[in-house]
Amino acid sequence: MLARVHWLIENGTLPLDDRDQVRRIAKWGEALYRQARRMRECESEENATELASAARAAAESAEHVCRNWYLG
Repeated sequence: MLARVHWLIENGTLPLDDRDQVRRIAKWGEALYRQARRMRECESEENATELASAARAAAESAEHVCRNWYLG
């Protein structure tokens, strides 16, 4: 999902403000995903699952902003 969001940032026609917002949200999602992977390797599977869910929610939020622009 994050790959699709990045593609829209780079190739879409989002206004600059929306593009910046989507880029920030996607970066949060990526950071959460990286942390989830580290936790899964070193620590707790349960905590990793929660962080992965948060990463997915961030990616969905970024995608939502993109969809609202294109549907509007």
